[in-house]
Amino acid sequence: MNRWIEEIIEAGEGYLIEFKESLDKSFIEEVCAFANSSGGKVILGVSDRGVIKGINTDNNFRSRIQDSLRQLQPYLDVGIEVKDNLIVVGVPDGNDKPYACSRGFFIRNGANSQKLTRNEIIEFFQKEGRIRFDELKNDKAVFETDFDEKAFENFLNLTGNITATDIYQPFLDKLMENAVKEGFDDRITTVCASMDDLPFEAGEFDIIWSEGSIFVIGFEKGLSYWKQFLKDEGYIALTESTWFTDEPSSEVLQFWQDCYPDIKSIPDTEKVIMAAGYDLIDRFKLPASTWYDFYSHLEKRVDDVSDNYKGNTDAETILSFNRKEIKIFREHPDEYGYTFFILQKKTNK
Repeated sequence: MNRWIEEIIEAGEGYLIEFKESLDKSFIEEVCAFANSSGGKVILGVSDRGVIKGINTDNNFRSRIQDSLRQLQPYLDVGIEVKDNLIVVGVPDGNDKPYACSRGFFIRNGANSQKLTRNEIIEFFQKEGRIRFDELKNDKAVFETDFDEKAFENFLNLTGNITATDIYQPFLDKLMENAVKEGFDDRITTVCASMDDLPFEAGEFDIIWSEGSIFVIGFEKGLSYWKQFLKDEGYIALTESTWFTDEPSSEVLQFWQDCYPDIKSIPDTEKVIMAAGYDLIDRFKLPASTWYDFYSHLEKRVDDVSDNYKGNTDAETILSFNRKEIKIFREHPDEYGYTFFILQKKTNK
């Protein structure tokens, strides 16, 4: 047995390694997950417990593997290598994410592959386009006159340690790559975890910052769950979708009932905040201009990837939703949007 294979099997399954005893329906899910993450290897002929069972390695069987790999969209060049009585399927870190298979979209979460929910797929598409309000270029800024070096230095001196969380490890890797370039990596720790299952201690943080994400688990649930991780009188800074009108048009109302029925008016959202045990320190609406910039980037991303997913029902549904979302906002920009809330944990709750 090849020593390299032996070492991998001894180490066991992990973020970059998956064992499969046979070529079953879940095989393409593992390949899809690796493609959407940091790449990895699927070793066929080894049980979940790391016991070498062996597998057919003839040409017909390898053709079956190729047939299964054709389910992956868009196309990805995946390697197939025979090692004694095992087959190693090498999946590269895909350059054209997100990838899908006939069973949906998957990412790697630790030693497991996880199917993305509808909201997670939307977020994944947007993230892969690296669409962020805080990354959009401000063409009106003039560095020589607008940049305050002293204020920037003061800000850096005030900045404490940051723990960054995401369910998708490659985004955290990219964060650290950028942090190293900027010289901030000594202040940042990353944790790959779901926002509704966080591995932190009670009272660990001074502030929790969450923009455009709490809707994934629900506003009320998120506030209630995250509160335990704040120190007494700690803060949460976050955005939440809110109505800007008491009488939204029927098209807009139906859109939000379909995608996020928990959307509320700003006063009703504030009631949820108070009931969850927080004081409201401040709030403000995000201006419509940020959404126009955001959607112009998203629209381009949707157009760029559409041809890659023709015939994939799940992907086409998501892309259609993106186009509908853009259209509705452009027609009704004053009826809804994000409101930024700054909250403080009450000490008596």
